[in-house]
Amino acid sequence: MTDKKLIVILGSNGQVAAEVVLRLQRKAGILLRPIARSAGGSAFLRLSGIEVQLGDVSKPEEAR
Repeated sequence: MTDKKLIVILGSNGQVAAEVVLRLQRKAGILLRPIARSAGGSAFLRLSGIEVQLGDVSKPEEAR
């Protein structure tokens, strides 16, 4: 079992959320799960080497 805390960042392609993701990725003991609605919007984070989950929280079938 891992001791890492899972932190989900919704709307991770936004300016503030992207900065939060970039800062948290450097912290030990944190497992990030950034979520964005579109691949285009998440391009900055993906180009920074961060895996981004795509989905729309208003659509339950995408929230898995």
